[in-house]
Amino acid sequence: TMKTIRKGWFAVGVLFLLVLMGPGYAAPEQNKDQKAMKFLALQIAKNDRTKSSSDVTLDDVRSVKKLIILSANLTDEQMEYFPYARSLEVLEIDAGQKLIGSGLRHLKELPKLRKLTVAGSAATNDSMRHLGEMRGLHTLILSYNTALTDKGLEHIAKLDKLERLMIDSVSDEGLIHIG
Repeated sequence: TMKTIRKGWFAVGVLFLLVLMGPGYAAPEQNKDQKAMKFLALQIAKNDRTKSSSDVTLDDVRSVKKLIILSANLTDEQMEYFPYARSLEVLEIDAGQKLIGSGLRHLKELPKLRKLTVAGSAATNDSMRHLGEMRGLHTLILSYNTALTDKGLEHIAKLDKLERLMIDSVSDEGLIHIG
């Protein structure tokens, strides 16, 4: 019948469009979700040697409490994936110079984050303002961050729950900001 023929041609048209757009096509938001899942699954698998990244589920991503990232290639763009891991309490990043700090703003979306380590990055004084908004932090470790100076501590002084701060790129005068 005519209805069946139309449905058939519609299906052929949709299939043709999918082939034309290629195998990597996905709606922009879905593509971001897929990238985030892939990135976080890989990081979880690196931390939990009993799982491969293909075994990591969305529940695993949402419930992970601690991640240690050792990647000289971590970028500010990849930082936007961390809010998918809503239960993160401890995040330790040894990043490398591709992380300049603007991506740190995404970590404000982690309500349970209590300990943060950012090491080996090119995070700037200005990027410290994002950390200054993370009021739940108890421990902050900033080591080997080549662009961080005394001025960045002004933002860190806003962390009223901070119990432990380790920082190696400031002078004694800079410590005045955190009193």
